[in-house]
Amino acid sequence: MKRFLFLALLAASATGLAADKKPTATPAAAEIGHLLDYLSQSNCQFERNGRWHSAHEARAHLERKLRHGRKGNADPSAEYFIQHAATGSSLTGKPYQVRCPGKPVVASADWFGAELRRRRAGD
Repeated sequence: MKRFLFLALLAASATGLAADKKPTATPAAAEIGHLLDYLSQSNCQFERNGRWHSAHEARAHLERKLRHGRKGNADPSAEYFIQHAATGSSLTGKPYQVRCPGKPVVASADWFGAELRRRRAGD
C-alpha cells in the first residue's frame, strides 16, 4: 500500500511538473493567433473562389491551410501567414477578399495587413 501511495504521489508530481512546462506562444504565433481571432470575431465575410464564407468558416480554412503550408517553417511569421495562407487560393490563384458591413470589399492581404500594423502600433 505504501508503494502504491508513493507511485501515485510521484505520478501526480510528474504531471504537475509537465503542466508547468507548457510551451509558450512565440511572438509570431501570438500575432497569427490574433489575426485569426480578429477574423473570427469580426462580422465580416470571406470570399474565396467565388463563394462567400462566414468568418468562422474562413478561420477554419486558413488554419488548415497554414498547417499544411508550413513545410519546414515550424514558426512562420505573421507576414508568412498573410502571404502564404491568407492572400489567395493556392489552387486557382484567385485572391481572397473580405466584406464587412458598411465597408467596401477589400483584398484579404490588405485587411489582415492593416490589422497587423494596428496591433503592432499598439492601438
